[in-house]
This record gives sequence, C-alpha cells and structure tokens, in this order.
Amino acid sequence: MKTAITIFGFLLTLVSCQKQEVHVFSGSYSLEEGETITENGNAFIIKANQIQDSRCPANANCIRAGEAILSYDITINQQTFKDQSLCLMCTPEMGIPEFMVYTVNGIDQTLTLKEINPFPTTTNTSEPKTALVFLEKGTKTP
Repeated sequence: MKTAITIFGFLLTLVSCQKQEVHVFSGSYSLEEGETITENGNAFIIKANQIQDSRCPANANCIRAGEAILSYDITINQQTFKDQSLCLMCTPEMGIPEFMVYTVNGIDQTLTLKEINPFPTTTNTSEPKTALVFLEKGTKTP
C-alpha cells in the first residue's frame, strides 16, 4: 500500500511538472476592422477591433499630419492581452507605440504595425481600412 501511494505521488508530480507546449509565431498578418485571425488551434489569435485613420490625405494641405491607430486583442500561447493599440505617426505625447513586445512563457515576441491601407486621399474616405502587422521573435527598441 505504501508503495502504491509513493508511485501515485510520483506520477502526480510528473504530470503536474509537464511544460505547456510553447509556440513561437512570426509573419505578416493583414486584418480588416472586426476580423479575427487564428493559428495553430487557439495558440495565436489576433482581432482587429477598430482601425482609425486621421492622417492628412495625399495632395491635401493640413495643419497636422494625423495618425493611424489599430485597436486589437491578441492571444499568444493562451495568454490574452485585451484593448491593445498600435499607432503610425503618433506623437510621443499620445503614448501609443508603433510596436509592442509581449513576453509569454519567457519568450519575447514583438508585434509591429507596418501599414494601414489605403492611405487617405480626398476621394477614398469611405473605403474599408486594412492593417498590416508583423509578428517576430525577440524585442526591438524605440
């Protein structure tokens, strides 16, 4: 009986110490507002909640350049980060970065906002916007 309890305890310890499978994701993802992309089951999920674009239209004279902001939720290896934002052409005072580093299970992965298309003109204001993001292993510095 004592041997059975010892073996059971050992097996319980062994099972509880198994590491969760960790995936490292990388690549470019193009998202329309409201779109969700899922990879590897649910190990990686990104959802574009909102795309805002107030950049000065091409061939227009503006007082300021404006900015483009992607608001999103992201899940990496079952760890979810909600209400995240990345920005193109934001001023430092706005406090919205162009890239974000996520550390999950000791691994750094950087998500960078590369583009929001189409670039505004005076005639395409109602066209749907698409955000292009790039995910890579490691960190960047501003």
